[in-house]
Amino acid sequence: MPVDSSDPRSFGRCPGWSGSAIARRGSRDGGRMLTERQWTTLEPLLDLCRPRGKTPPHDLRGTVEAILWRHCHRENWRAVPPHYGPWWRAAQTFNRWSKHGVWQVVVDRLVARFEENGWPVPPTPEAGSGGAARQDELRSGEYQVHCLISILNALPAETAPAARSVPAPIAGDAPGAQPAGSGRETGEMTRSLLARTEFAIAQAASLRAGPASVARIRPSSRY
Repeated sequence: MPVDSSDPRSFGRCPGWSGSAIARRGSRDGGRMLTERQWTTLEPLLDLCRPRGKTPPHDLRGTVEAILWRHCHRENWRAVPPHYGPWWRAAQTFNRWSKHGVWQVVVDRLVARFEENGWPVPPTPEAGSGGAARQDELRSGEYQVHCLISILNALPAETAPAARSVPAPIAGDAPGAQPAGSGRETGEMTRSLLARTEFAIAQAASLRAGPASVARIRPSSRY
């Protein structure tokens, strides 16, 4: 079972890294690393970018949060809390996705989303030198996960839906008056209803009088 066991502390920190919201949430027993907002933003990007296996991933969120926990806390894989799932599954997933460039693509797409929405892109962490024998794709994966954490920390909260606008009253309208045009439309509907009612009454009376009276009925045009 190949597992990358190099020390993640060889990578530099970005401004504001210590005490980040993700790290604080993950430090609690049984705590989630990601908010629902962060996970619903990240999950579809992972589904688009990650390599497909023979079976669907088991507890993908727990595995991803285990990877984030390890990088947030600069610990080795075996120190990952068990409520995120087996540490070796997180390590294998990280290694596989690093070799396929998944982290780089996810970070690039998140940065593009920030730019499209006009959100400030967070600062990039400083890349450390790493070990001389370290594979390039794993070093890049470590760095990109650090970038991912910084971006997720900066993800704005969802904004509340805009309030429905109310038409401004026309100058001269009395307080509480209906919008212009509503009175005219109500009057037309009332006149039409009166005309139909009058026609129905006349038709009923003609039927009682005989067939000859029915032919003389015409809808009233008084309204």
